[in-house]
Amino acid sequence: EGDGGRGGPNHEFALSIARKISGLRGVSVLAMDTDGTDGPTDAAGGLVDSYTLELLEKQGVDVEEYLRKHNSYEALKRGKALLITGPTRTNVNSIIIAVIT
Repeated sequence: EGDGGRGGPNHEFALSIARKISGLRGVSVLAMDTDGTDGPTDAAGGLVDSYTLELLEKQGVDVEEYLRKHNSYEALKRGKALLITGPTRTNVNSIIIAVIT
């Protein structure tokens, strides 16, 4: 549902996984494109952890609504969870890394 939002597949994944790892201490997930841009944005992807959802909710961000409107870039931006690398001059693949400490 919805279109016209900002964000790419890795932004959507990062915002979605933030819901799943909420409250799990020591869990962080990075989802990014190696070329330095995900979708039509300036961000390679998103880096979320077990506190991202809580932070967004405290700011009044309705994560479900942002996902429904495919506006994950803006939600991650509000949560300071965007990964901005600039152009890397390589386009190998998407990368997803989970770290559990």
